[in-house]
Amino acid sequence: MALPLSIVSDICDQVGAFQEAFLSELPLKRYRRACAWAMSEAARIATEGATDAIPATFSNPTPWMMRAFSYTHTLDWVGNEVEASVNALPSQSIVMKYDMGGAYGRRNLSFRKGEGRASSGSMAKADYHRNALRILFILARGSRAIPDAGAEGFDRVFTGESRVHALDFWMRYPDYLADELLTLFEATGDPSYLDEARRIFDQEEPDLRRVPMLRFYFGAYEPLDTVLGILKSRGLVLPRSRVTAMGRKGHEFLVSPGAVGLLDRMVAELPPLGWYEDRVALVLKVAGSRGGFTLKTRQHERREYHDTKVDDLIPTTAGRVRRRLETILEKA
Repeated sequence: MALPLSIVSDICDQVGAFQEAFLSELPLKRYRRACAWAMSEAARIATEGATDAIPATFSNPTPWMMRAFSYTHTLDWVGNEVEASVNALPSQSIVMKYDMGGAYGRRNLSFRKGEGRASSGSMAKADYHRNALRILFILARGSRAIPDAGAEGFDRVFTGESRVHALDFWMRYPDYLADELLTLFEATGDPSYLDEARRIFDQEEPDLRRVPMLRFYFGAYEPLDTVLGILKSRGLVLPRSRVTAMGRKGHEFLVSPGAVGLLDRMVAELPPLGWYEDRVALVLKVAGSRGGFTLKTRQHERREYHDTKVDDLIPTTAGRVRRRLETILEKA
């Protein structure tokens, strides 16, 4: 998203001094060109300064994060105004706001007439290792065996990045998962779905287990670059692009035997991690064979989810789902 650059006083003073001293001796076109150059240089310096500040602000920033900022030159100096812009790419901006904590919920800053405006919110600093563990459970337990992965040391594959986001949403929002479980109970009459939904609220998971996600253009989203970097560096997961039968570009994630073995050992040695094992099994059961697009379409049917503005946190729906659960239990 482009952020229009506000002119600071020292730049205005420089341009004013230039105008006073030389305007009478130079054609107007050259003066406008000089103003455009000053604006472009200010944008370039601001971009370089912001980029240089990344290593001082974030621990171990990735090369992807270091490419967050860019700028545009002033391309037109014919009119009475010149403009250059400093750009923060949306995905990198979201990741950096996660990592900064405190003002997690705010949107990208937008400037108008020198006045900055932003929504506000708060959340603890993102825990990438916890996120990596949760994503590893999804990828490993949701993958299928393949005879030839085309990459040495990998024997399973999980297909579809949008499916990862959809499954991760239900992992992070127990209230929305409970809502889906109640829908399945009403459709099938299977009491196990009702029992699972009741257990979610009995254990206060909507308050204790919820890890908020941002609403992006196509639904719940969180950049996976840092998490996948952690998993890839340890030889657990290998992300790669692929071309579908329809000729479209997609993503798949190869999973190593070491990843499966690591999760088995962790669950055996650290019983509290059994929650992830049980929850990912339940989420995969609810999702069935549906792909990412179908799952996201289903999640969009929840009004709270669908009506959330882009770059805002998806709100809880625990109150509504709890009332729905109580109504069903009264009838059961």
